[in-house]
Amino acid sequence: MSNPVRILLADDHAVLRSGLRALLETEPDLKVVAEAPNGLEAVRLLELHKPDVALVDISMPGLNGIEIARQAKTCSPSTRVIILSAYGDEDYVREALQTGVAGYLLKRIEMPSLISSIRLAMAGETVWDSACATAAFSPARMSSSPAAIEAPSTREMEILRLGARGHPNKEIATRLGISQRTVQTHLLNTYRKLGVDNRASAVLVAVKQGWIGLGEVS
Repeated sequence: MSNPVRILLADDHAVLRSGLRALLETEPDLKVVAEAPNGLEAVRLLELHKPDVALVDISMPGLNGIEIARQAKTCSPSTRVIILSAYGDEDYVREALQTGVAGYLLKRIEMPSLISSIRLAMAGETVWDSACATAAFSPARMSSSPAAIEAPSTREMEILRLGARGHPNKEIATRLGISQRTVQTHLLNTYRKLGVDNRASAVLVAVKQGWIGLGEVS
C-alpha cells in the first residue's frame, strides 16, 4: 500500500476539526498530520510538516485562507491547498482561484465528495463547488477589456473545455483517445500561454477572453 495522503486541517472551530479528522481517517489512504486553530499556526505547521493537502477555512484568526494559500507557495510549495468555506462570495472565490489554490469547496459538501475532491487534488486536478464556479465566472465580474494573449491551440481548447465541465484528466484522456501525460502536456502549454499555473485560473482567463461560455463551466 502506498503512503497515505498527509493532511493539515486549519479551522478555528475545534469541534469541526475533530469531526473532520475522525471522518477522514476512516479512509486508509488519508491521514491528518496536524491541526491549526488560526492562520499563523497553519503557516507554521505547513512549513513544519509539508503536508500533501491542506484543508483551510477562508475565515481564520490571524491570516485568512487566501493569505495562508499565498504563504504556502513559499513555505510548502508542494502542498495542495483546498479552501473549505461557509462562504461562496464571488470575491472570495475569484481571489482564491487567482491565488492558485487546488480547490474551493463549501462546508455543506457531503463527506464522500470531500474525500473524492482530496484525491482529485492529489492527482493534479482543481476542484470547486458548482455554486462557487458560477460566482467566479459571473459576467458582472469579468473584465470589459480582456488583455491580448496567445490563444491556445484547437486541441488545447478542447481539453480546457472538458476541464471546465469538471472532467478529470483521466476521463479527458479516455474521451479524446490520448494518454493522461498528453493531456497534462497540453494543459501545461495552455497555462504557459495564459500566464497561469492551474486549471481554474486558465478557465477564468478563457471565459474573460470569450473562448469558453459560462454555460460550459460546471
